Amino acid sequence: MGPTTRWVQLGSGDEFTTLTLTKWFETMPAGSIAGLVIDVDDPDATRAKMLADDIECSELEDQPWGRYFAAKDPDGNGLVIAKTTLGDSRPS
Repeated sequence: MGPTTRWVQLGSGDEFTTLTLTKWFETMPAGSIAGLVIDVDDPDATRAKMLADDIECSELEDQPWGRYFAAKDPDGNGLVIAKTTLGDSRPS
């Protein structure tokens, strides 16, 4: 993530779902689902579809780990919709 930030990402077996542990987001206290990350193949197309469906989305951003944007679900939970470029680091 950078020289001063780290996180731990946990997964199980062949499942693609992972849990990320971090403590440096003040807006995401322990136990919250404020930072649910949804991995998609094409964040640009996904954002365009969501905007067409009247879902408010942030601008697209590029980071060393991938391309993403943020949105909120109807309950106000924060979502990060991303295409990660870190590769699949799960054990085989």
